[in-house]
Amino acid sequence: MTLGAARKNKRQHWEENMKRFRNLMSVCTVGVALAAGHAALAQDNPFDIANFVDPAIPQSWYDAPKLASEAGVSEFTGSPMLDARVADGSLPAVRDRLPADPPVIEPYSDGGNHGGTLSIWAKFDYRGNTLNFKWPEHAPGAGITTPDGRKVIPYILAGWDYNDDATQLTLHMREGLKWSDGEPVTADDYMYWWEHVAFNENLTPTPPTKLSPIAMTNMEKLDDYTVRITFDKSAPRYHDQYFWHDMGLLSHFAPAHYMKQFNPDFTPVAEIEAMAKKLELNTWYEFYTYIEQQSADHPEQEYQRPVVRQYVVTERTPTYMIWERNPYWPFVDSSGKQLPYIDKVRVNIAATPELAAAKIATGEGDFGARFLQTNQIPLFKNNEAKSGYKVYIYRRVYGSDVALEFNLTVKDEGLREIFQNPKFRQAVSIGINREELNQKVNFGQAVVMQASVPPVSQYFQKEAGEAFTQYDVKKANAMLDEIGLVDKNGDGWRDLPNGDPFNPELVYGVFGPIDGKPYVELLDPMFAAMGLNVNVKQINRALHDTMWPANDGQIHVIQMDQLTDINFGVGDKDLSPGGLDTGKDTPWPMWRQWYISNGSQGWEPPELLKQMTGWRTTLNSNPDPELRAEAAKKLIDAQKENLWYIGLVSMAPQPVIISNRLHNVPKAGLWDWSLGYMHAMYPMQFYLTDK
Repeated sequence: MTLGAARKNKRQHWEENMKRFRNLMSVCTVGVALAAGHAALAQDNPFDIANFVDPAIPQSWYDAPKLASEAGVSEFTGSPMLDARVADGSLPAVRDRLPADPPVIEPYSDGGNHGGTLSIWAKFDYRGNTLNFKWPEHAPGAGITTPDGRKVIPYILAGWDYNDDATQLTLHMREGLKWSDGEPVTADDYMYWWEHVAFNENLTPTPPTKLSPIAMTNMEKLDDYTVRITFDKSAPRYHDQYFWHDMGLLSHFAPAHYMKQFNPDFTPVAEIEAMAKKLELNTWYEFYTYIEQQSADHPEQEYQRPVVRQYVVTERTPTYMIWERNPYWPFVDSSGKQLPYIDKVRVNIAATPELAAAKIATGEGDFGARFLQTNQIPLFKNNEAKSGYKVYIYRRVYGSDVALEFNLTVKDEGLREIFQNPKFRQAVSIGINREELNQKVNFGQAVVMQASVPPVSQYFQKEAGEAFTQYDVKKANAMLDEIGLVDKNGDGWRDLPNGDPFNPELVYGVFGPIDGKPYVELLDPMFAAMGLNVNVKQINRALHDTMWPANDGQIHVIQMDQLTDINFGVGDKDLSPGGLDTGKDTPWPMWRQWYISNGSQGWEPPELLKQMTGWRTTLNSNPDPELRAEAAKKLIDAQKENLWYIGLVSMAPQPVIISNRLHNVPKAGLWDWSLGYMHAMYPMQFYLTDK
């Protein structure tokens, strides 16, 4: 078979698979989907942050919240929903529920009114046991990410500061902050965790003193509202890693007044295990872990841990959950109204993300975003007017919406020799028609670019974003010829230099808002045009997350998120092989194993990779911001030249559905796990009206 015939057969197969996709993504529908109310990307500078973040967002959202005394707020009002409880004495007046000087959140547009029940749809995650929902997606922690994703600012904590060499971090708590049961939050809640949880081997298998790459060596109470943490080395970005999400908050402290009853340091083990048996748990520590990590979302059980978030779960069934306002939430708006504005949230549980999307499309909800996909935008736009909602377009602030990874430590020696050759990866990259991918998958609204930090990053380099992205399939084929990847047997497909067929497997799946299938179906004929016979296979997320760290994969596509400024250098996809958490999204599984085993397993990486790990360490732990920026540039330059990850597009459109009765939602913004999804948009100041 000639090369042309092989490519023709592959193209015909692809055309059949793409019929459904082309029908959905018609040019007419694309124009309708994104034109209304959303500016196109500035063609002269598609990397400009002004393309992506709503300019009407208050400047105050980029800084630590002012206190009421600083904002001129002296009178406070609570939700009428709580008036009856205040009147009968079961709940203190709002002034007594708030801190003495509460923090103030400036509303996006206008001051809202208390009341209403917001309805949303959610689903269980791919593990089948975790509800991917904290209104509306992730609850915040000690800090909150700014809308541009560049820094973490104080939120639950009043603030923090480091000593000169960043080996000590001092936490300043909000005086008067309370748990959802009305008990005060104090330094004792931190010290309880440190003294009675952190070093209990049943509760914390790896104590904080043994953590890597940075360990906590001491925690001390300076006064009732001040705690100091000491590290074994400089940790100037500790707040970036731990402070912006709720589990990071709970990894440092716990409601001591409540949790002591489940801890054998305070309660006999026999009593705790008697409680555990009611939940069919066998040991006291299984029960303690349940109380700590899950009980807050299970009001149907006897024990429910108090929280420091804006809503408390009051009802849970297999098909829905009800969240009601936390009477002790410390924040107020600019006029002194206690936040949140919305009294209740009803979370409807969908069996599948497709069902959740269908419900949202027909107007059976007030808000929808997570698990909604770009290819569903036409569905939402077509139903927008009759279903009573607006479609806002946020941007997935990823290093690449989908990145192509070749396993550089693949088991097959012939493939490994080719995959490790930078010229091979460069050739594949320029053989990809990114403009076609962007038009057909993202309606032309994403930014065509190489895998790197996203355009909104302070570290972004235009040259890195454009590296090896100029489509030139003729040059790609010539480069592949140069490295000895040629057709040796005349079947129309390239063979390895040793004569074996080049026939690797590429696996893909659905990862959150991204379905890899449309990308892969478009990539398949592009591979064929380069003479690369790639077998494409769809797998589920759970299988992927076990096979890749075990070095059982050859090629895969990943969702390259977690590269905002607060994640770069501390996350799982940060352009270097050292210190990775899971390895499920890395192009070097065996080199990773060498690092995490201190050289006892895996393969020793080449010198450049060792240098990159050193740069990552500098980016993560050097107290000098100029040296951190220099290390970031070196990591980005190494990716630009070597293409460890082959990027396709960034800043792809993420649909956010807002009912016509939901207000104060910014019209454009960034979408990523490190922003808590919508939490950088301060959902506590969203409000509802009758229409």
